[in-house]
This record gives sequence, structure tokens and C-alpha cells, in this order.
Amino acid sequence: MAIPSAPPGGRPWPNCVAALDPGERLLVWSMRQWLAGWAAPAQPAWQEVWNEFAGRFGGREGRLALAAFTALLGRLRTSARRPLRDRCADCPSLGAEEISVLRLVAACQRRQQPLAQGIALWLAPADESADIVAAATRLAAVLTRHELLLPDRAWAPVPTAAPLRPRVAPGGLPGLAGRDVAG
Repeated sequence: MAIPSAPPGGRPWPNCVAALDPGERLLVWSMRQWLAGWAAPAQPAWQEVWNEFAGRFGGREGRLALAAFTALLGRLRTSARRPLRDRCADCPSLGAEEISVLRLVAACQRRQQPLAQGIALWLAPADESADIVAAATRLAAVLTRHELLLPDRAWAPVPTAAPLRPRVAPGGLPGLAGRDVAG
């Protein structure tokens, strides 16, 4: 498979959930709720996701969205190359898996199949990638029908944490504070 060339532009990634677009916030919140439901099944997290989907998309479309969403997260939960990280619902930062799912669904909305396939292959083994892309495509279709278009951030750099300042030891050498160094 050829690596797709980068189109011009692309919106930069925000460094916090609050700066995401509405569709992105919905998916991140839903992922966090769904993962919380797996961690503590007695909590109403899954019902809250259903309520949000049904309220936003209506009963029929909400069921389609929820089926695609649960298929996507279910595949990722069982086959992802690294475990999905369970973040609290109000955590302000974004995780790599959250960014990857947003990029995947956005690529599916734009019918960028090579990009979607590449993201799926990064997330999970090849034998799972077709099912992951199929679920993301079904979810993307519902979002698109309801005008929740995810921004094109596929080629924008992902934000990184601010660089750490080196600690300076009394002698002026960076990185040696608190260590005994024989000179």
C-alpha cells in the first residue's frame, strides 16, 4: 500500500479536550465513558453514551452510531497493540489512542481509505484492521449525516508536552542536581 501524500493545510491539534470541535469532543467523551463502563460495569456510563447518541441522532440513527462505536471500541479493546488507556471523563489532556481514533474517523468521513487503513494498522494487527476501518466508516457515516464533521487534522502535527528544563547542579552542570559526581 502506498503512503498517501500530505495535502496542503490541515488544522493543528489542540492540546486539550475543551479546544476540540463538537464531534471530536463527543467521541472522546464517549470513549472515556465506554472505557469507564468496562472498568466498573455497575456505573451508568454506557447508558449515558446511549442517551447522548439517541438524543443527538434520534433512536434509529443513535442505534446505528452506538453499534458502530461499540464494534470499533470492542475490536480495539481486544486487539489493540497497546491497551486502551482509561482516562477520567474530565481529564483535560488527550491520549494517543483518542487522537488516533479521531484521525481514523475523520479519514473515514473524507473517504481517505489508505489513511484510514494505515491508522488501523498502527492501532491493531493486520487481521483486525478491516473490521476496525469498517466500524469507523459506519460511525463516520452517522456523524456525517448529522453534520458532525471532524476537522481535517490528519497531516497536522500532534501536540507534544512542553520540554523539560534540565536541572542544574550547584556546579552548573545540567542534569546532575542531587547526584554525587566524582570529578
